[in-house]
Amino acid sequence: MVARRRSPTNSFTAPECNDHAVRKIVRLVIASRLAEIRRAIDLAAEFCARHALAERDANAIGVALDEVLSNIIHHGFGDSAAHEITLTLDYSSPEIFVEIEDDGPPFDPTRVVEPRFAPNLAERKVGGLGLVFVRALTDSITYRRVSERNCLALRRRVSNDAPAVHASLECRLNDSAHGAGRLVVL
Repeated sequence: MVARRRSPTNSFTAPECNDHAVRKIVRLVIASRLAEIRRAIDLAAEFCARHALAERDANAIGVALDEVLSNIIHHGFGDSAAHEITLTLDYSSPEIFVEIEDDGPPFDPTRVVEPRFAPNLAERKVGGLGLVFVRALTDSITYRRVSERNCLALRRRVSNDAPAVHASLECRLNDSAHGAGRLVVL
């Protein structure tokens, strides 16, 4: 389902629109299944391409999304009920904003302490690097709990001097191949 709206929803924390920047927002709702992550990453790549963002920025957003969504799906839901995760992408030059909302138990990743690494690989535990990657690939991470939902906002300042991702004219989403979901272009 595709719908157009003139104004953003109140849940997103991006800056207000002004005369010098045109807001470009897209939203996707996915099921809390690992297979759905690919849809979110594909949408982010198309979004970055549509706005001629540099490939390194598109890749950074893709890796950050993969890490955050994987953590939400693996660790955020302790039941077998169906849950929805809402992804919002907002571009206002020179920054891209990503917000991920879920209805899992409260979890503030901004309060997670940086891991201490073992002196050698043999002693190193597997895992625990996802938030390290997200922090390294974004300029800011904020969390808030609103109406029983976790709202994680990521911000990345995009570079204007790097080659852009090949832009396409439309954002494609193939529900039949990846499962049910809703895409809203605002």
